[in-house]
Amino acid sequence: MSLRKHDNFESARQAASALIKKFAIADPSEIVVEDIAMAQGVLVLEGKLRGCEARLVRRKDRGIIRVRDDIQSDGRKKFAVAHELGHWELHGDISQFHVCTETDLRNYSGSNPEIEANTFAGELLMPSSLLRPLCRSIEPSLSAIKNLAEKFATSLTVSAIRFVEEQRENCIVVLSENGRVAWWRTKDKDNSSGLWIDSKQKIHQDSAAWECFHDGIVATKMQRVPTVAWFQDLRYQRRMEVYEQSMKLGTYSGVLTLLWILGD
Repeated sequence: MSLRKHDNFESARQAASALIKKFAIADPSEIVVEDIAMAQGVLVLEGKLRGCEARLVRRKDRGIIRVRDDIQSDGRKKFAVAHELGHWELHGDISQFHVCTETDLRNYSGSNPEIEANTFAGELLMPSSLLRPLCRSIEPSLSAIKNLAEKFATSLTVSAIRFVEEQRENCIVVLSENGRVAWWRTKDKDNSSGLWIDSKQKIHQDSAAWECFHDGIVATKMQRVPTVAWFQDLRYQRRMEVYEQSMKLGTYSGVLTLLWILGD
């Protein structure tokens, strides 16, 4: 699943929230991650890097974050800095040197420290105090997520994860690669709903994600799909409807999916 040690990830979220409160941030435009890092003793530099997106070097109470200067997306660059700042705030007892690849920055099924840094970054860039009222006033859709991404200047993937976490409705975000599920996230951190998507599950032909992979078709709105298209191992019959909207992530070979679950 998306989270395995809930307490650790909640601590990561609280650490980011503490910075939002410390600097009295009241609007997305005030989230300048380089300035926040500097105030915490970390200098952010851009430069050439090979084999990674960003790295953090720590020496006592001072540090340097170096981020690749050829990252074209401002949202990705912001997230890379926020991710390394997460390591700075959370993992001083683990390592004085962190090197993070593109996979680390978009993977929510890998090592706990990387997921914790991603969780920290998501909360820092899209704080619950600002995001939750917006998410709970709109119905789930990729267009709503795109609007939030523009407002907070964040990537679609990060915005989708944070949208699902703060939504009132029962939603799941899924990232698929090469026709299989890479990871998924839900607001239901304890999985009390009993819904489960298998790791590396093959994308079902009745899903909108399958159409994205094979035909490049992107639905303009949420559409109902068979329950089995995503939940292939339900242990008992459930009365529920599954709505889906999927899209390809630019030139990247992944597909981002938003699921909206209605019913019990």
